[in-house]
Amino acid sequence: MTIASASVSYLTLVMEGHREDIVVPSGVTLARVLRNRRVPEDLVPCTPGGEKLPGAMVIGREIRNGALVLLQPAEVSTQAAADGAAALQDVAETERSPIISWAGVIIALLLSASAVLGVTSRSRTHTLIAAGLMLLLGLLYALRPCQGHPVSETLATVAFGACAGILVAASNFDDARYQTLICGFAAAGALATVRWAWRGPKDPPTERVSGDCAAVGLLGASAILLCMLTKLDVVFVYAALFGVAAPLMQALPGFSVNLPQSRLIDEATIVREASSVRGAKPSHLDPVTGEEAATIVKVGDARYRLWTLLLCADVVATLPAMLRAAGHGGAQGALAGVSVGCVGLAFLLVPRTAAAAYVRILPRATVGLLLIASTFAMARNDAVNRHIHPFMAFGTMTVLALVILVASIPISRGRKSLAFTRMGDILQSFCCTWSLPFALCGMGVVTLVRTGGIP
Repeated sequence: MTIASASVSYLTLVMEGHREDIVVPSGVTLARVLRNRRVPEDLVPCTPGGEKLPGAMVIGREIRNGALVLLQPAEVSTQAAADGAAALQDVAETERSPIISWAGVIIALLLSASAVLGVTSRSRTHTLIAAGLMLLLGLLYALRPCQGHPVSETLATVAFGACAGILVAASNFDDARYQTLICGFAAAGALATVRWAWRGPKDPPTERVSGDCAAVGLLGASAILLCMLTKLDVVFVYAALFGVAAPLMQALPGFSVNLPQSRLIDEATIVREASSVRGAKPSHLDPVTGEEAATIVKVGDARYRLWTLLLCADVVATLPAMLRAAGHGGAQGALAGVSVGCVGLAFLLVPRTAAAAYVRILPRATVGLLLIASTFAMARNDAVNRHIHPFMAFGTMTVLALVILVASIPISRGRKSLAFTRMGDILQSFCCTWSLPFALCGMGVVTLVRTGGIP
C-alpha cells in the first residue's frame, strides 16, 4: 500500500560532518525520531542559525517538511545560540533596509512627477536647489552598506538620480523634451555606477544589479542624445522601448543567470588535435562549492526581480505614446493597438513560479493598468467610437481575462493540461515576436524609411 505524500515528512540530519536524508511519519516528535535513529543524547538538535530545537516539537507541524537539523555538542550549540542572539541587531537593520529604500523611491517618483507636470516652483533657482538636494540624497543612498536587499537599495539610488536629472531639465523652460530624458537617464546611470564601483566588489548581487542599472541609464541617455542629434522623433524610442519589453520578459529566466561556461565544461580534459600558439594552456578548475552556487542563485534572483520592475515601469511609461498612436486611426493606428495587445498578453502569460510575490503580481497588475488606460483612450477617441464601442472592447477583454483566470485555477491546484500549456506557449511566442515590429510600424517607421526622414 502506498503512503500518501502528506502523511510523511522529510528531514536532513547533519551529525559530525555526515549528512543523512530521512523520511519520517508526520505527527511524531523530534525526540522520538532521534531516539529511533539512535542519536547520542549528548548531541543537541539545532537550526542552521544555532537555535536549539526542543524534542517535543512535532514533525510536519512545528518543524516544516524538508527542514535541516544540525546535531551538535551542547557547548557548541550554546555558543551558536549566543552568536545568533548577538546578530539580532544586524537582522533588525536588514529588515528596515527595504522600508528606507522604498520610501526614497516613492519620494523621488512623486517629486519627478510634479516636475514633469509643472506642479513644482517655476523658479529656476529653487528647481536647481531641489535637484542638488536629490543628487546628494542619491549619492548617500549609493554609498549605503549592503543590507541583503540589492534591488530596493539600488533602485532608491537610481530613482534619486533620475529625479535630479529631471529637475535639472525642468529648470530650462524652453525645450525640455529631449533634455528631460537625457538628464534623467544620465544621472541615474552615473549614481548606479558609483554604487557599482563602491559597494559592488563587496556583494555580487549588488554588483550585477547596479551594473545593469548603470548600463540601462547610460545606454538610454546615449540613444536619446543620438535621436536629438539626428533630429529623429523621440516617439520611435518610445515604440522601441515598449515593443522590446515583451521579448525581454520572456527571456528573463535565462538572461538573469550568468554562469561562466568554464564552470560547466572542464576544458583541461577535452582532447584537442592541436593547441594554439597564442592560446593559454587550460588548467583544471576547482570543484564548484556550495557557496559559489548560492551566490549564482542570489545574483540570478536579484537580476530577475530588477528587470521585472524595470520592464513593467517601461511599459507604463511608454504606454501613453502608444495609445496616442493607436488613436490616429488607419493602418498605423491599428498596428499600434495590436502591439499594445501583444505586450498585454505576453505579460499576462508570464509564469507564476517566481519566489517574490511582486514578481508574480506586478506583470499582471501592469496588464490591468494597460486595460483600463486603453479603455479610457478608446472612450475619448471619436474615430474609434465609430467602429468599436469602448465598453464592448472592455467587456471582451474582461471576459478574456476571466477565462484565463478560471483556467489557471485548476493549474494552480496541480492539474496540468498539455493542450493549454502548448496554446499558452504559442500565443506568448507570437506576442513576443511581433510586439516590437508592430510597435515600430504603428509609430510610422515604414514611412520614415520610405521618405528618408523628410517630412
